[in-house]
Amino acid sequence: MTHIDTSNIFRGAVWIRPTGAALHRIDQAVRVIRERVQGPPIKPHIALLSGVETTEEQAMLHLRHLARRLDPIVVRLGRIEWRHEYYRALFAVAEPLEELTAAHRLAAEIFEIPSSDPFEPHVSLAYGDLHEPLQSQLAIGIRGALDVEFTARAVGLANATADRAITDWRVVSELPFGLRWDWEDVRREWTNLRIAVRSRWEQLDERDLAAVGGDRAQLSQRIQSAYGISAEEAERQIAAWEDQQWDPSSADGPPPIEPGALRSKSVSKPDPRLVATGSFPEQPDSDIIRREEKPTSVHDVPTVQSMSGVGTKLHGDKLNQPADDEIRNELRESTRPG
Repeated sequence: MTHIDTSNIFRGAVWIRPTGAALHRIDQAVRVIRERVQGPPIKPHIALLSGVETTEEQAMLHLRHLARRLDPIVVRLGRIEWRHEYYRALFAVAEPLEELTAAHRLAAEIFEIPSSDPFEPHVSLAYGDLHEPLQSQLAIGIRGALDVEFTARAVGLANATADRAITDWRVVSELPFGLRWDWEDVRREWTNLRIAVRSRWEQLDERDLAAVGGDRAQLSQRIQSAYGISAEEAERQIAAWEDQQWDPSSADGPPPIEPGALRSKSVSKPDPRLVATGSFPEQPDSDIIRREEKPTSVHDVPTVQSMSGVGTKLHGDKLNQPADDEIRNELRESTRPG
C-alpha cells in the first residue's frame, strides 16, 4: 500500500478575531456562562469560512490574496441567540451582515469552496449540547446582548476542525487587511500575471514580459522605456497597481489607471489622441461628426455628440448655429496637444 504524506496539508478555517473592548466583553460573558455550565474553552472568533483543506503553501497564498482584498470592517456584536447545535449553543450575532457576507463570499471564491447560503456570522459564547430553558437563562444572565463593536483589521488561518480537540484549536497565521504585494509570490505566479500585466501596460511586448520575470525593478525599467516616463512615475503606477489588492490567481487584471504620457512605438512623435489602452479612436477627427440622411419627421432628428459629449440637432445637411461654431471650437480644443 502506497503511503501518502499528508504532513503539509492544512485543514481548518478562516477566522476574524475580536479585539479590544469587544474581546474584553466576550471574556466577561463567557465567565458568567461558565459559572453555570462547564464546557470546552472558547476562543472568540467569527468563522468567515470553514472546511478549508489544501496544502500549507496554497493556504498561505490564498490567505495573502484574501488579506490584500479586504478592507477594515466595523463589526457589531449584538443580541444573544442559541440553537440546538453543539457549536452554537449560545452565540452573539455579528453585524453588518452585508459586509461580512461579502467577506465570506470573497474567501469562498479565493479558497475555491462553495459559500454558505445564508451566511450567519456570529461569535460563539458556549459549546455543548444545551437545551431550553437553560439557554434562555444563560442569555438573560448576560443581559441578552453584548452591545459592543470592534474594527476587524486582520484575517487568519485556524486549525479548527470538528475532529480536532477544541483545546488544540489555534490560529497558525494571521495577516492584516490591505497587505501589500509579496513579490516572491509575483515571481511564482508570473505565468498567470503576464496576461494581467500586459493588459495594464499594453506597450510592453512579450520580450519585455519575459525579461521582467516577476522582478519589480525590471518591471519599472521596462515601463519607463516603453512609455517614456520617469522612474518616479513608473513607481507611482506600480504602487497604484499593487493597491488594487487584486488576486493574482485570477485571469482578470485590475482596472486600468492613468498611465501618464504614452510613447507609441509605431510613430516618432506622441499623438495626443493615444489613449490609456494604447489604441486610437475609431475614426479621425474629421469624421467624428457624421452626416446623417435627412430625417423624415421632426421626431427623427438625430443628436450628434462631439468629443466632449455636447449634443446638437441636425436639420437637413447643416448644423444649427451657433452650435456649429461651439462644437468646432470644442473639437479643436479636445484634439490640441496637452
